[in-house]
Amino acid sequence: MVSTTTGGGEYEHVREERIKENHARMQKLGIKEHSRNLKPVKPKPKVVRPKKPVVTSPVEPPRRSSRYLLCGPWQEKAPYEAKAAERKTDYEKLMTAYNKKHVCLPLAFHHTNAITCAFDKSKLKTHRDLCMVLFLLLKAAKEASEDPNKPKRPLSAFFIFLEEFRETFKKENPTVKAGSLFSAVGKAGGEKWRSLSAADAAEDDEESEKSKSEVDEESGQAAKEASEDPNKPKRPLSAFFIFLEEFRETFKKENPTVKAGSLFSAVGKAGGKKWRSLSAAEKAPYEAKAAERKTDYEKLMTAYNKKQDEDEESKKSKSEVDEESGQGRGDDEKEISI
Repeated sequence: MVSTTTGGGEYEHVREERIKENHARMQKLGIKEHSRNLKPVKPKPKVVRPKKPVVTSPVEPPRRSSRYLLCGPWQEKAPYEAKAAERKTDYEKLMTAYNKKHVCLPLAFHHTNAITCAFDKSKLKTHRDLCMVLFLLLKAAKEASEDPNKPKRPLSAFFIFLEEFRETFKKENPTVKAGSLFSAVGKAGGEKWRSLSAADAAEDDEESEKSKSEVDEESGQAAKEASEDPNKPKRPLSAFFIFLEEFRETFKKENPTVKAGSLFSAVGKAGGKKWRSLSAAEKAPYEAKAAERKTDYEKLMTAYNKKQDEDEESKKSKSEVDEESGQGRGDDEKEISI
C-alpha cells in the first residue's frame, strides 16, 4: 500500500517539475510569465549622452555669389548693392504707374468674351478642345495687355563700361572673328572691370544714372522703335544670303537624311564654306543682285518717308483746326451766358 504521508509530497514535486518545464517552453516561445515565483525582467537603463557644448563663433561674412565676381573686392560691392536696390524700387514704382495707365484690361475681357461666344459649348467634348479654347483666351488677353510704351530696364554699370570697351577691343584685335567676338569681349571686359578702381566704377555708375533718366524721358518714343510699321519696306538681303537661298535647295537634294531641327545650322555651315571658296567672278552675279535690291529699297524708303511726313503735317493741321473751332464755340457760349 502507498503511504498517505508521502503521497502529497510526491505530487507537489511532480507539479513543480512540470511548472519548470512549462516556464522553459514559454521562454523559448517568447511568452511573458505571470508566475509570482519568477523574477521580473529589469528594463535596460537609458543611455544619457552628454550634450555638445555650444561654441560662440564670430559672425561669418555673407557668402560671395558668382554674380559679384566682376565687382572687385568685397568691401566695394556694398554701394553697388544699395544702388541696385534703389533702382529696383524705382522700377517697380514706374511699372505700377504704367500698369494703371497703359494696360487695357477691359479690351482683354472683350476679346475673351468674343472668343467664348464664337465657340459652341456643346462641341467641347474632349480635353483637346478645352485646351485649345484656353490657349486662345490666354493669347487674346496677352495681345490686348501688351504695350510698346512699356519702360525699359536701365543698363548696369558693367554693361555701360562694356559698350565702350567693345570698340577699343575691336581696334586692338582686328583678327578676332565675328562668331567668337561676343565671348572674347565678355571675357576681356570682365578682367578689365575687375582691375578698375573705385573712382572709375563711380563714373560708370553716373553714366548708368544718365541712361536711366534718358529712358524715362524717351518712353514716348519707345513705341516707334519697338513696333514697326507693316507698310515700311523691308531691308534687302546681302549677296551672301541671296546665294544661301539658292544653296539651300541644292543642299536639301544632296543631303535628304538631315533632320529639320539641324537643317538651319547645317545649311549655314556648309554655305559659309562654299561662299568662301568662290572666286570674285563667281560672287559677281550675287553682288549685282544685292546692289539692285539696295537701290530699289532706297527708292521705296524715300517714298515711305515722304508719305510719313505728309501724314504728320495733315495731322498737325487737323489738330490746329479742331483747336480753333473749340475756342470759337467757347467764345459763343460766353456771349450767350452774358
